[in-house]
Amino acid sequence: MHGYPETVLSAPEAQNSVLSNGICVVSDGCFTETDIVSLCFAVDAGSRSEPGRLNGISSVLAKVAFTGLEKQISALGGAFNATASRESIVFRATVHKSQVTEALNVLAGATKLLAGDEALQVAKKAIFDEINTGENAPEAHVMEHLHDAAYLNSPMGMPVLGTAKTVANISASDVDSFVSHHLIGPRLVLTASGGVQHNDLVDIASSLLGDISSSPSGGVDEAMKASSFVGSDKRLRYDSKPLVSLAFAFEGPSATSQHVIPVQVIQAVLGSWDRRSNVGCDGASRFSIEMAERGLAHRASAFTTHYKDSGLIGITAVCPDNKLDDFMWYSLDNLVRICHTVTDEEVQRAIVALKTAKMLNAADPAAAALDLAHQQLAHGRCVPAAEMLARIDAVTTQNVKDTGMQFIHDHNHALAAVGPIYELPDYNWIRYVVCNFVFLHFAPFLQPDRGLHQFCSALIYVYVVLFQAEKLLVEILDYRLGLYNIEIQGQNTHVNSVRN
Repeated sequence: MHGYPETVLSAPEAQNSVLSNGICVVSDGCFTETDIVSLCFAVDAGSRSEPGRLNGISSVLAKVAFTGLEKQISALGGAFNATASRESIVFRATVHKSQVTEALNVLAGATKLLAGDEALQVAKKAIFDEINTGENAPEAHVMEHLHDAAYLNSPMGMPVLGTAKTVANISASDVDSFVSHHLIGPRLVLTASGGVQHNDLVDIASSLLGDISSSPSGGVDEAMKASSFVGSDKRLRYDSKPLVSLAFAFEGPSATSQHVIPVQVIQAVLGSWDRRSNVGCDGASRFSIEMAERGLAHRASAFTTHYKDSGLIGITAVCPDNKLDDFMWYSLDNLVRICHTVTDEEVQRAIVALKTAKMLNAADPAAAALDLAHQQLAHGRCVPAAEMLARIDAVTTQNVKDTGMQFIHDHNHALAAVGPIYELPDYNWIRYVVCNFVFLHFAPFLQPDRGLHQFCSALIYVYVVLFQAEKLLVEILDYRLGLYNIEIQGQNTHVNSVRN
């Protein structure tokens, strides 16, 4: 199997058990000789499961989770935290292997905790502080703005933290109702990575988590509302800010799609660049090299995000205000050309980079436990390392091109930008480039740094008038000749003047 090392081929597969109330218990068995154990208790519910009037209740629950358990946590001396996202709430702990029972007791207490008024007010104040930070520094929450643009007026687009108005309306009874409805056995996954045996973990979980209900309050589990991707953009102009933070994305595959691995290969083909690194102009990808050589961004990176019924693939960056036009041109050039002209060498380098990232993630018990939880929630099973590497190696250059055509070429995008964005091209400009990449790529004189702009523009203008190509007039002249303030009064007028 591709000559994988013995450590991969002989790695134990994750063991999976289900308690009587439906809670799934998973351990990877890969770090049983270590003294550290990482536990992850994941809930299959997040901000997209919230009613609109209570947006932010998942984050409030994460903040209030360990209230009253501080002494136990301090005595253990481990690391505990709770986070909320769009599709899950995660309680995590990393402790010495001799303290697994005590740590799991703390996690169990966090999920069963009834929110008191005092604890709730402390949690809401922490949320308000984070919301205010986002309002004062909106560039720090550009990905939230991107989701708002991508999933407009749907639960997926709601902010994970909620809004000041919705959080203020959350009461202790609302939190308790949310817990009783969503923190039920079939929605819970307990994962462990490190020095603990699976049978011991199951025994401990049975004694501490066995009393969690297997059905929601009221007996009816609501269906998840489908996400709906919308092509739109959200622009917050602040000319006083020194830099622009932006992110744009196309709708990508869901977590269970066959296109997940090819899309992740596309992300690796693009790569990332940060001017604070020592790489400079010697990056591995064409995208990173162009960012460095032309000084287009302070940092830029491709990203992918996968949800149950949708996903995002795009680029996020921090740019100088006078480089936005060029940044968008070269970013789109690199992103969309993958659909047509990506090379075998680029794909093979990306495959190696992706496999390296997967194995490095699996080498960290805390990251491994979290990944096990996400896989179990998404797929209902955990993918062995050998299978994952084999699936990555099976990706071909044609797979990458076909996936790019399905999700990127001539598809609507979502964009969010914050800062001095007066040079940022409008939505239609970006849409035209995505649609007409093949023509633009093979007409190098249309690129802004190739010279002879006016001469080439005049030739194209004559061509359009003679052949009455309305589509070319709108999509090429308006796209590039607009840079030189050449105004077209309407094609019919020009055609009539030629005939006369």
